[in-house]
Amino acid sequence: MAAYVASKWAIVGFTETVSLEMKQQKSKVIVNCVMPFYINTGMFDGVKSRIVPILDPEKASSKIISNIEKGKLRTPMPLPYWFVRLSQALLPNKVYDFVMGDVFGIYDSMEDFKGRK
Repeated sequence: MAAYVASKWAIVGFTETVSLEMKQQKSKVIVNCVMPFYINTGMFDGVKSRIVPILDPEKASSKIISNIEKGKLRTPMPLPYWFVRLSQALLPNKVYDFVMGDVFGIYDSMEDFKGRK
């Protein structure tokens, strides 16, 4: 889990920096950071979520393409993603961990993970 999460944090910083560099160079290159929850592709078979819905691949693809066409920097999916980021910024770690782990069950969502066969 640590390597997976570290790669997600890294890509956010990377895309924001590349986007800034493109703007400074007056480039027309658009950089978009896709930030999805689990997408129902088979890769996450067995994953359970109490609150946040597992995403439909077709709808997720459409949202990604739409945001790229609009020139947006980020494509977080679904909407509750913003609640997670805001909570992480505002709440003390112990409170955040209680809410995400005990209330929403995010930390246990992969307990029955099977993966793609």
